[in-house]
Amino acid sequence: MRVSAPSARPARPRVVHLLDDGGLGGVTRHIKDVMTSRVAQVFDMERVEVNPRDPWAPRFGADLLHVHVTANWRKLPWLASLRLRHPGVPLVIEEHSYTAAYEALKVPRRRRLRFHVMLRLSYGLADRVVAVSRGQGDWLRRAGVVRPDRCAVVPTTVCTAAFAAGEAARPSGRPLVVGAYGRYAEQKGFDVLVEAARPLDPARIRLVLAGLGPDEGRLRTQAQGLPHVHVGGPVQDVPGFLADVDVVAIPSRWEAFGLVGLEARAAGRPILVSALDGLPEQVADGGGWAVDRHDDPAAWTEALLALTPDSVTRAAVGARRSVADAHRRYEDAWRRLYADLLGLDDPDPYQP
Repeated sequence: MRVSAPSARPARPRVVHLLDDGGLGGVTRHIKDVMTSRVAQVFDMERVEVNPRDPWAPRFGADLLHVHVTANWRKLPWLASLRLRHPGVPLVIEEHSYTAAYEALKVPRRRRLRFHVMLRLSYGLADRVVAVSRGQGDWLRRAGVVRPDRCAVVPTTVCTAAFAAGEAARPSGRPLVVGAYGRYAEQKGFDVLVEAARPLDPARIRLVLAGLGPDEGRLRTQAQGLPHVHVGGPVQDVPGFLADVDVVAIPSRWEAFGLVGLEARAAGRPILVSALDGLPEQVADGGGWAVDRHDDPAAWTEALLALTPDSVTRAAVGARRSVADAHRRYEDAWRRLYADLLGLDDPDPYQP
């Protein structure tokens, strides 16, 4: 399936975004955002869903290829053929999945050398490998799977105007409401959060979860007998959900960046995050807090108990401020990266 951004000037350089799973919500939203951002004033862009299990990639007639396919051994022949069939065409691989915490948890020690070899071979086909957070970029370079001069960092961002319309959190005279939303799966760590809420006083803190996924039944069972914990279905209105909570918890076991944190901060909701991968940099400017022992319910209980109406109100101001110029920086970074790879002068369309 092909999706193209509107174009009034066909002569502009053509960037083709390749992905193999249109159901990856965060990745799909990111591609849609960049295709409708001001970067599209400079480059024609198209999104194409591909099957990287095919042994031979098609030709795409692109001036630049932007790959959003998670690398593995089975996909390596397709990626190599993509490189061979587009000689001289700059190829960007944006890494949305793998991180230091993912490797530590999901790749056994005896297989890590093989894992690194696969990444090195895959990334070696690219002119630029883009990490979506500084934490992820540091791991890629530290692991030696990408040449430092070919590794760039562009923190993932989407337009947050819809989230910035409401008031910042100002809790008082009622229990603090801690929200968490996303896929009910191992990665997101919601089971740790529910366990952390077990000893909390319902008159002080409520926990509201929203999502969908394979762990939903287990989470509902875990929350039985906890009147201050609600496990709900998927969020239909994210700005509305955020308006009803005071703090957003992100207890992930691995997370390259975490768009939930960006959305929450834009809505003026401070975030409480696992201290791993790209999450700590989201609270570096005072918009929340990081939990060091991210897989320990007791550490999360301690962090939740430390929340007060005053601390949340203060952090809410920093949360919103921390994303004030994020989308502009993101647009500038992609425009400059594309222009650099294509050998163009920086075509800044934003200057008056």
